Amino acid sequence: MSPGVAPAVGPGPGRRGIQALPARVLVAKPAIAGNHGRPTFFISAVLAVLGYIAAEVNNRAPGPFGRPHEAWIATKTAAIITMRGMADLIGSPGVTNTLPASNIARMPNTPEQLFAALDALGIAHRSVKHPPLFTVEQSRTLRGQIPGGHTKNLFLRDKKHGLYLVVALEDAEMDLKGLHRRLGASGRFSFGSADLLREVWGVEPGAVTPFGAINDTEARVTVVLDAAMMEHATLNFHPLVNTMTISIARDDLVKFLESTDHVPRIKRVSGCPPDTG
Repeated sequence: MSPGVAPAVGPGPGRRGIQALPARVLVAKPAIAGNHGRPTFFISAVLAVLGYIAAEVNNRAPGPFGRPHEAWIATKTAAIITMRGMADLIGSPGVTNTLPASNIARMPNTPEQLFAALDALGIAHRSVKHPPLFTVEQSRTLRGQIPGGHTKNLFLRDKKHGLYLVVALEDAEMDLKGLHRRLGASGRFSFGSADLLREVWGVEPGAVTPFGAINDTEARVTVVLDAAMMEHATLNFHPLVNTMTISIARDDLVKFLESTDHVPRIKRVSGCPPDTG
């Protein structure tokens, strides 16, 4: 059931009147601090359920002109809203939800959820834990321990707010000033902010990775894989956090991205002469 719509009450024996509640129903949710608010929480939940049952029982007696009693409509509506509020309370205590479901932030996936998604796709992967790594220079300490191509990921936005993730080998040289023309973007690129990165890609700065596609459910980001990088049979990235490195076959990387509706563009973006246009 969509979290933006209250439970529908459809026609049936003893059921008449309300079909659905609007998606933007205001549900005021009191703050709960520790265990002090739990008795109030459970009492409210019990009362809501009892109110719903009472409304159903009363509904069996028809009102004037065969329509349901107004009291039944009011009681049942209040019970639905209250139970909806109790459900929302569990996920976000102390917050008033007035947004439609599409605007409610989702929690980003964890490395374990990513690994499970790869397993479900039949993709082989190997991960190594290590201290946090924030820069390419720090990542070079792992060279010799983890075979394959080591990478860097640039989270970029163009002048019209189009988002791109450009993935290349860690030592690749790119003409960032002319990259937008090579990729057909709208105006010069700038780096996306940390807040935008968290919102769209679900990762922190220092952990940017093509696997963030699993969090971009609206496919807002265009993923570009440098053709030179794709010459390596095995590639290494962070699996959503910078305390691990995951190794994956290049073809499996493409398979994963396609499964998230991020069909990658494989294009040479490194080692190109500067674009002076």
